[in-house]
Amino acid sequence: MFPVGKDGRLGEASDFIQHQGSGPNHDRQEKAHAHWIDLSPDNRFALNADLGLDEVFVYRFDATKGKLTPNGPPFAKVAAGAGPRHVAFHSNGRFAYVIDELNSTLPPFPTMPRRETSRITKCAHAAEGLHWRKQYCGDRGTSNGKFLYASNRGHDSLAVFAIDPATGTLKFAEHVSVREKRHATLRSIPRERDC
Repeated sequence: MFPVGKDGRLGEASDFIQHQGSGPNHDRQEKAHAHWIDLSPDNRFALNADLGLDEVFVYRFDATKGKLTPNGPPFAKVAAGAGPRHVAFHSNGRFAYVIDELNSTLPPFPTMPRRETSRITKCAHAAEGLHWRKQYCGDRGTSNGKFLYASNRGHDSLAVFAIDPATGTLKFAEHVSVREKRHATLRSIPRERDC
């Protein structure tokens, strides 16, 4: 954690936290991998998705001192080997959504009432005999709180979910391919046929 001066420069670090451990996927989770961090909408908590540990850490945020202290409980666990990459907050501040990179899922988070996992991607290319080596996912909610978008590089798609405003639960709406637009824009780059 670094204070930001009035001139925009970073000051001396006010806090430092190093996660320890590893996950079951030896290729991608050989050590802690703090992939994403952001403050909750109310500015009271910092959430940190650690892809290497299959945990979303929750810290209490002290803006005056620039300190993070573990919350109680200090983390939310996702499925072993799932690799949480990103957290998106609903615009109402009551719901949070975690996207897992390694198995392309949106698991239930403690603020979400639904207990099943929404599978966002079953790679359509598998049916054609093509297999993508990597899938990098991210998620983002719309400012009006009606939809959650989950991106998937490798599959070149967006999964769109409608959000129930009362419960925060997700209902799959559609997959949108971004392949044609990407390749129309980047025609000089060969398609990854043998991945």
